[in-house]
Amino acid sequence: MTPKAPKAIGWDKLGPGSPLTTALRSKQQHTHGEDICVATVREVKEETWVDLEFVEVLAFM
Repeated sequence: MTPKAPKAIGWDKLGPGSPLTTALRSKQQHTHGEDICVATVREVKEETWVDLEFVEVLAFM
């Protein structure tokens, strides 16, 4: 029996309280003129201690 691949988590499934969603939506979290990619990486690191690489913006709401 082969193991099933894990299901991908959709962007809409992150929820309003997730660190990534908060970092992307919050205007108060980043300093004036700070790039959204830099702000997102910083916020996720602060909230979860996870290092990530920002590749591209998938959607901007």
